[in-house]
Amino acid sequence: PLTGVRDPTELAGPDSRFVRVSGVRVHYTQALPKDGLRPGAPALVLLHGFNGCTFSWRHVMQPLADAVGGKVIAFDRPPFGLSERPGTWSDGKNPYSASYAVNLTTDLT
Repeated sequence: PLTGVRDPTELAGPDSRFVRVSGVRVHYTQALPKDGLRPGAPALVLLHGFNGCTFSWRHVMQPLADAVGGKVIAFDRPPFGLSERPGTWSDGKNPYSASYAVNLTTDLT
């Protein structure tokens, strides 16, 4: 691990949240409709590509939430953004694998 690195919570914005999923601390943000959640409205999960992060979605989250009437979630996939960057893992769940990404996405919703 690098020394002298600031904790991600110090860099996070006021709408940032952190949750531990399968042993990895994940950073995410969410937007709720200004008029409240509509019954039966979908939850949208925004996925960034390689080298992206939740910051990529900052201009579209609120308009999407208002348009669909549901919660919009964007998260930093490990090791991007403010999510944890594990160098090793002992439980056999590689946090950089496609299956982990699928489980992480469903766990956050």
